[in-house]
Amino acid sequence: MDEREERARETARNLASALNEMGFDVDIFADELLRQHRTLQQTAFGAFLATVKAWAALAPSRSDARNEFTVVESRKIVECIGQYNLRVPFI
Repeated sequence: MDEREERARETARNLASALNEMGFDVDIFADELLRQHRTLQQTAFGAFLATVKAWAALAPSRSDARNEFTVVESRKIVECIGQYNLRVPFI
């Protein structure tokens, strides 16, 4: 595994750990993210869209009632905006 891949995986694990804490405030998270540099906001949005695309393609064996809403809504998002509009430009 190269360094970039390991950083991405570690970042996802750190975010998952933070989300797993009781009382994680998604509104404060969003507010703080919007205070970051606009290019970083664009990159974060790209990461979120990539995650939505992955949820939309999730195999039924990797989904159950705990993430059903996420998978179903992700499929709607991908259908609505189109598969090819899931990459944001890096400016």
